[in-house]
Amino acid sequence: MKLSQWKTLAESEVKQIHEASLDILENSGLNFESPDVRKILADGGAVCKGETVHFPRCLIEDCIAKNKRTVNMCDR
Repeated sequence: MKLSQWKTLAESEVKQIHEASLDILENSGLNFESPDVRKILADGGAVCKGETVHFPRCLIEDCIAKNKRTVNMCDR
């Protein structure tokens, strides 16, 4: 079976996607129906407004900084 090739993004494209994602998470937020989930997220630094949870830019960037920088991908 022939695997398809991956196309990589330019660094400027990665930054553009990252900035747009941060903007959505911070300004638009995400809806969570579960009060328990909203409480966990608020305790972690997110801002809850009703069912909408907003993630401050600094919170997202701190979480990213704490994660591994590489991901191992392999076939089955």
